[in-house]
Amino acid sequence: MNGYTGRDTLGRFTRSITRHLQKKGQIEVIAQLAGLGEHDLLELLHRHRRIPNVHARLSGFVINSFFREPYTAYCPACIRERGIFRAIWNFRAVAICELHGQWLLESCPRCTALVGWDRPASISCACGFNLGLAETTSAPVEAALINQLLTSAVLGVGESDLLAEQHFCAHARRMSGLDWLAVANFLATFVGRSPRFHPIGRAGLDAEKRATLLAAKWFAEWPANAMQGLNGIAQRSTDGWKPPLISIQQFNARAPACYTRYRHGALALPDFMTVLIRSYSELLTVHRDGLGLAVNPDRLSPGADGGLGVYLPRAAAGNVSGSASDLEFLPLSRLVEGIRGSNIALYSKHEVERLIGATSRQLAALVRDGLLRSDRHKQRNRCKQLMLSTEVDRFRQWLTDMSSVGEIRADMVPLSRLSASGRAMLLRVLRAAMAGHVSLFRERQDHVSLDTCFIKMTSVVALTRWQRG
Repeated sequence: MNGYTGRDTLGRFTRSITRHLQKKGQIEVIAQLAGLGEHDLLELLHRHRRIPNVHARLSGFVINSFFREPYTAYCPACIRERGIFRAIWNFRAVAICELHGQWLLESCPRCTALVGWDRPASISCACGFNLGLAETTSAPVEAALINQLLTSAVLGVGESDLLAEQHFCAHARRMSGLDWLAVANFLATFVGRSPRFHPIGRAGLDAEKRATLLAAKWFAEWPANAMQGLNGIAQRSTDGWKPPLISIQQFNARAPACYTRYRHGALALPDFMTVLIRSYSELLTVHRDGLGLAVNPDRLSPGADGGLGVYLPRAAAGNVSGSASDLEFLPLSRLVEGIRGSNIALYSKHEVERLIGATSRQLAALVRDGLLRSDRHKQRNRCKQLMLSTEVDRFRQWLTDMSSVGEIRADMVPLSRLSASGRAMLLRVLRAAMAGHVSLFRERQDHVSLDTCFIKMTSVVALTRWQRG
């Protein structure tokens, strides 16, 4: 597995093996001779695109997800001491040299070009720089141990004495080589904020470093703070989402659960991580009916007991200082239970138009003017406008408070009839009603909306003349 210094050489080596791997028994024999698991051998062979008859449907995913192909990483110390590039450095999950505990490099410090297998000399870059002279830094001990555990799983060697000291949870120590590759790639996608991690970018190794540190933190504390760590990752994906409640479509499109859709078969995440991700998604889901509703991960914080929840002002504290002593922690389970008990729902644009009796132009004007607050998000390249039922209820209650019950006469016009061409007139009427300059009327107490709330035509004419004046 070591010492191959050109992509063509590696290609010939792997293709010469795969010509003899047409039967399952032969695959097992080669795997034993190479000291690898059968699945690990197949994944190694799949670094090269021109390999026939070996799990062809997985080759594109594996190459794009698990390997630095056509580039590689390197350890300057290994090059100085032994003059070789290790084949295992081609794995994206390997970010640290197992022997020296230093971060691997991917580019030449002189010309900044990525280092590939097709370089003209074994220890030099295309520009002639001796890669053994490059400078790197030592990795944290926990990250080096994670990398050592990963390397041991991939190569099938025994665990070291350091790993026997149980720095990490039992789940991590039992993961296979493919499990480790899937987990490392999974965490790297979070660091890169993309459900698909493409290794051809120049910032690839930096993402792998941060993913290694994330894995070290997770598996050293598992399961105590695993849920909080997962929520922290989700917060980075949903940064800037301010509403406390969001649509379930929004959540599913950016929450950690969406990343599991890209892992299938032998490349799937280990069961204990899949269970965690599903549990996290279920905790934040309020209901799935209609558009669905979920709690915004960006608004959650860990409590004193480590559980997730939100900090709310104490009833007695009012709006005094907002300090920690004035805040009360509400666990996530109680928050979700309260939202369900309050029957809070999420409405689409058309449902909001029907509930408040407005046209699409009128609704747009109300949102633009701040009289209604909506939440916009992009889904499949389309911008959807969603609104919480509490916001609709607030607007309808405001209409109720601004209007009085009375007889509806022929000289009155409903607010919904204010013409689309003069939709700004609706805003002028509502602002004038807030200021007490005009009166609004309704025929009954319940079901107040724009089409059941009226204004005298004389008031509309007066507002028009005032505006022109």
